[in-house]
Formats: sequence, C-alpha cells, structure tokens
Amino acid sequence: MSKSYPRRFEIIQNDGKTLKINVGELVNGIDKCYVKHFINDDDLGNTREIAVPETLEYAVTESGKHTFSFFEHDPDVEFDALSDGIDLNEDNDPIWEQDVFVIKHDSYRLSKDRIKALAKTYAPFIFMDANERYLPATINYLLNKDEAGGVKDNAINVNVTLKLPNTKDIKMSYNDLSDVLPYNGDNDSILDTIGLSISKLLDNKTLRDALEKRTGDSENVTIYYSYIPNSAKRQQVIINYHFLYAYDSKLEGEGKTKKTSHIFDRESISIVFKWDESKQDVESEPEYIIYGAHLEGQTMGSVAKDENNPDKWKSLQKWNCGRVKVLWKDASKIKGHPIVALAQGSHAPYPAPGHYAVYLLKRLPMLVEPADAGKVLVPEKFSNDKCRGHEIKESYTYKLKNFDLGTITSNSWNSILAYSGYIVDIIGLQNARFPPFTKRELEVDKWVNGDEDDVIYEWIPAKVEKNTKDKFAKLLDSINVKLS
Repeated sequence: MSKSYPRRFEIIQNDGKTLKINVGELVNGIDKCYVKHFINDDDLGNTREIAVPETLEYAVTESGKHTFSFFEHDPDVEFDALSDGIDLNEDNDPIWEQDVFVIKHDSYRLSKDRIKALAKTYAPFIFMDANERYLPATINYLLNKDEAGGVKDNAINVNVTLKLPNTKDIKMSYNDLSDVLPYNGDNDSILDTIGLSISKLLDNKTLRDALEKRTGDSENVTIYYSYIPNSAKRQQVIINYHFLYAYDSKLEGEGKTKKTSHIFDRESISIVFKWDESKQDVESEPEYIIYGAHLEGQTMGSVAKDENNPDKWKSLQKWNCGRVKVLWKDASKIKGHPIVALAQGSHAPYPAPGHYAVYLLKRLPMLVEPADAGKVLVPEKFSNDKCRGHEIKESYTYKLKNFDLGTITSNSWNSILAYSGYIVDIIGLQNARFPPFTKRELEVDKWVNGDEDDVIYEWIPAKVEKNTKDKFAKLLDSINVKLS
C-alpha cells in the first residue's frame, strides 16, 4: 500500500461545462492566499481570496489552457514590501501556478464516433529501426502498472523526487507516481528521474540504470489519438496520433554512459482535414500531415553520407521549426494509411526512412540518427504476419485508444496527464512536458499552419536518400500486395 502524499491541487471535475478544483495547502504554513484565473494567458480579472482547503468552481466559457495562479498577497494591490513589513528582497510572485487543459463541450465539430472512425481509417503504419529496443506503451505501463492497475514489475523500486519551487519536495517510489503527480502539478515543478550525486557520477550510475530496461509490452503496444478543435480555423479538423515510451535511449546502448537519454518520451504526428460546415463532415482525404520531432523549434534535417568524404554528412533538406509538413499526395502509404519512420532510440517521427540530423546552432550536426525499416507496427485491422518479409524481421499489431484529453481530472484513467510540470528530465537541456501541455495542444493553429515567424518546411519527396528511397518503395509495394 502506498504512503499518504499531499494533494495540493486536485482537479475533481472537467467535463467541458464545469471546472472544479480542490485547493489544499499549497505551501507549508500558508493557509490563506489569493487566486487569479487566466484562459490562454488572458487575465479574467476575477481575483479572489481563499482559505485552504477550498473548492473552486468555474463555468467553462472557452477551450484551451486555464491557468490558476496563487499569491500570498493580493496581486491586484500595489505591493509595498517595506510598509507591509516584508523582506525587501521578496516579490509577490505566485507561490503556486498550475495549468488545466479544457475543451468546451460544444466546440466539437464531429461526433466522438466520427472522430474515432477517422482515427482508425488513417491510423499509420509505423516503421522502426531493426536495433530499436522500445515500443509505444500505455499510460499504465509508463507508471509500472498492469492494465488492472496493479504493480507490473516489482524490480522497479527506485525512488524519485518531485521538486517543487516554493514548498517541500516530495520523495516517492517510482510506483507511486500516480498518487503524486495528478495532485501536485505546479508548472515549474520537475520530476527528478536522473538522481545525480557525486558518488553516482563517479560510478556512472543514475536512477535511469534501472528504468532503461522498461522497453514496452509487445502484447499491448498502444498508440493514442486525440482531436482538439482549431478555434482559429473552423474549416480544419485535426487528428493527432501520440506515441508514448517509458524510456528514450537516443543512441546510447543499455548500461552505457547516460548523456542525453531520459525517462519518458512523447512524440506525435497530426493529420489535417478540410471540414465542410455545410455538410458537417470532412473531405474524403486528408490535406496534409505534420511530423513533429524532438524539441519544439529544434533544427533538424535529412542527411546522407558525403560521397567525397564518408566521415561527413551532407544536407538533403533542413527545417528549423521542430516539424515538417507533408502534403497528402506526397505521403508514403500502405492501403491508404500513412507511414511513419521512427528514429532509433529517440523515436522521433519522420516521413520516410533515412538518416536525420539534429543540429546545434542550426549548423552543426550534433546527432545523426538512423530511421530504418527493420520492424513495423501495424493497425489492428491488418494482419501483421503479412507485413513481414526479407527486410522486416519483426511486426506487431498495435491498439488505438482515445487519449480523452478533454476530460482529464486527478482521478480519471489518464490522470497523469493532469500534471502540468516537467515530467521529462533531461541533463543539461530543456526539460519537457507531456500532452496536453505541448504546442501541439496549446497552440493548435500555429502547430499545424505556422505563421510568418514560424514557417513550416514542406517536405520534398525527391530529396530522400536515393538508395533508401528505392529500397523502401519496393518494400511498400510488397506489403501492399500482401495485404490485398
């Protein structure tokens, strides 16, 4: 039985109509505070004083990011530390700030059944490198739970720490993550899964040595889908496919020095449809696909070995916005389903197999990762046996499940997604959040359409490694024939 942990911020209702939150003692010793409510960073001007514990209730008027900022002193009154007898070095900054993701109940343009049907119709075939060790997993697997909610692997007994900026950190067993994160999601909090110390550094040991063995359940490979309305462009419908992993190894071998590998990984693609309001449905085919990889804003590109210097890579095409756009007519497909090529270790999704560079300062390749086609993940309606061949050694059928991003509470089946802090802890780099707190969900229109300051690169199929392109085309032809 897990120990008792604080519940500082508990989302108890989030149904698109009403948002209800129970606020506990956010910071030790502070039993009264002020709360401000923002929607998509707009101040609603509804500051109120509360005495904790207290339940806050709001009618949902808009979809998106609802931010709750808590202050020790009234934020609408000019703060005078001297007259108030407060430390002159103290500011009236929030003592706790947390985001809640909300989808207004009447903003859906399509029924849930139609969304599900679209997600199944265009569920991708996913190719992985032959040396890939990790499979997309369920939320339960990430939390070391079986599908019934019990502990899956008793060997995973490491301790981790939730670091909170203004109150006492929470130390817990890895198996207790679901008892802590859904109730303590300060935006600036970090789940420390590195566990660095002088002794561990000398021995090249971190918490990740135990956790990197969580490679996924081959009998329960799962991909999630979501639909988030684009309020800026009502003529668009966007279906997202989310790939979750318990571990991101990059190209670091098991047991090797941990430099860039980390616990947890989330990747996605977005398929964009035209929506005809008069017909209340989408066009017969998608318009384009957005492949997002690595950090938002990261410079990446397709590369090939330089014929004149095999120790160097030459650029084939490059993009600077962390994602690439592929027109539907240019997308590789199997029986009308798009393909995704995953980079080995990082699981970054790309439009085609090949080699891809992650650039430092937009110029220097700091990582070149292979995305070959040695394994394949197959949608449920197809026989994965027929997808095996000379090139494909392993094939798995995956389950497609609704992410339910518009109904997240601290007690829902996907409650871990209520945590709005940094769950992906990366050494020396920018830490990352999980959905629904990425630009894919929070800046839907910008993510799929870009703007003048964030132009999305359009994929050029002809600029793919020729040998890889020809080999993959033959493979797709073979699979299409087998599945006919």
